[in-house]
Amino acid sequence: MNESIVDTIFNAVGDEVTNLMAPHERQKTLSLLRDVIRRRVELVDESDSPQMKGRIFNEIARDIRAKTEGLNPEQRQQFVLNEHFRLRISPLDHQAFTIAKAYHKQGDAQGHLRRQAEQILSAIDAIANELKSIPRLYNRFAHIISEIIMDCQYVIGGGKVASLRMGQMLSKEAHLRV
Repeated sequence: MNESIVDTIFNAVGDEVTNLMAPHERQKTLSLLRDVIRRRVELVDESDSPQMKGRIFNEIARDIRAKTEGLNPEQRQQFVLNEHFRLRISPLDHQAFTIAKAYHKQGDAQGHLRRQAEQILSAIDAIANELKSIPRLYNRFAHIISEIIMDCQYVIGGGKVASLRMGQMLSKEAHLRV
């Protein structure tokens, strides 16, 4: 079902987003755009009513149109590329902070959190390596990537190193205990 929804949204916005792009750039952008749409569709809660899902799917198309309207082809291509990486990094960011907080609260006697942290590190390392060839985007996401790495290292290293956000949370907790 999701692929037909992705196709519908893709068909609604693909030509507009890639208008006036060179054929090679158009194909690359279309491939990334399909991935962006797929990732956004996957974020929709399965328990939403069909009407709510329909509104959300329409909103995805409207949002992409609104964010690319008035942009030149290169800017539209950059938008899609940025969204592609943002939608890949954001879940890892959430997962890393979640497991760091869980480690802080309960430890990791079974090693499950450590294994999750290692998987997240592997995934973010692959993304960071991709981004190294795109310095502008690498710089844009460097802080988030660093936080993800530090949150994972907090779990792997037994709580010895903390990210800025984890450090802030720990500081607030300590302050509340006083």
